[in-house]
Amino acid sequence: YVVRRLYPGDCFGEISLWMDIKRTATVTSVDYCQLYVLTRTDLEDILHSFPEMRPVVAAQAITPCLAAVDMAPALAGLDLSDLERIARRMAFTSVDFSDGETICRAGEVPKGAYVIRKGHLVVDLFDGKLEKVNSDLRVIGFTELLSTKPCLETIRTKGAVVAYKLMDSDLQELFASKQNKATLTAQRKVARSDYAKSLATHRALKWSVLSSDLLELKWTEPELTRKKTIMGSLPFFQNVHRSSSKDKHTLAGTRAFMNKVRQNSTNFLHNVSRFSPTAGGNAGKSLGNTPGNPSEEGQGGR
Repeated sequence: YVVRRLYPGDCFGEISLWMDIKRTATVTSVDYCQLYVLTRTDLEDILHSFPEMRPVVAAQAITPCLAAVDMAPALAGLDLSDLERIARRMAFTSVDFSDGETICRAGEVPKGAYVIRKGHLVVDLFDGKLEKVNSDLRVIGFTELLSTKPCLETIRTKGAVVAYKLMDSDLQELFASKQNKATLTAQRKVARSDYAKSLATHRALKWSVLSSDLLELKWTEPELTRKKTIMGSLPFFQNVHRSSSKDKHTLAGTRAFMNKVRQNSTNFLHNVSRFSPTAGGNAGKSLGNTPGNPSEEGQGGR
C-alpha cells in the first residue's frame, strides 16, 4: 500500500546512508524523475574534510529512528522538536563495542539507551535458552531507561558495534525546565505502559519455553526444582490446580497437568513489526529502496 508520496525537494534513503539498517519501504516512480544521488563513499569523503559536520549528519539519521513508534514505542507522543534535541545529544556520544560485549543484561536497570549505527546484536533470553542474532534491532533501552525498570533480555554484540548513547542524566538536563519536566513525567508513564506489555509477552514466551521442557522429562532433581520455582512465579501458573507430585513424573500425568496450565493461561505471543514503512514516490521503476535489503555502498540517499 502507498504510505506517502514524494515531491520535488523531498529526499529518501538518508537513514541507510548513515546507518547499517535495512530498507523499510519500496520507493517507485510514478512519472519521469530526475534525482540527485549521494553515495556513502562520497559522504565519508566529504566528512573527512569537514569532521565537525559528523554530529549534524548523525542527528539527522537518529531522529527518524526515535520517531518510529515500532522502533521506540516509549517515545511515542513526543514532539518532533523534543526528538531532535535527544538525537542531537546522542550524536555527540558515540560508543564502540567489541565482539561479545554486553550492552544490557536481563534483570538489571540499564545505564543508558542506544541507537545502533553499525553491527549486529545477539538477543539472549532465559539464561541462553533462546538466542537470536538480530540485525533489525536498532533502538535499545528507551523503555527501560524511562520507566527505570530492569531489562527483560540480555543483548550482546556480535562483532564490532558502533552506537549512540543517551543517559538518564541527559534526559534530566534536556528536560530541565518546569514545562519540560512535565513532558518527561508524562513520557515515563508511556514507557511504563509499554514495559507492562513487553513483560506480558516475555511471560508468555517463558511459559512456552518451560512447557516444552516439561514435556521432555529429561531433568535432574536440581533442574526440576529450579524450573518449578521459575514457573511458580508466573501469575497464571499459580492459579493452576496441581496434580500430585508422583503424577507429574509420568508422561500422561505431565501432559494432563500442562493442559490445565494452558487452559488457565491468558498471555499469548504477538508478532510485533519493528519498523513502520515510510516512503513515497522513473515510472514503474524501483529506485532501490526494497524492504529488507540494506543500503549498498553505491546506493546512498536520494
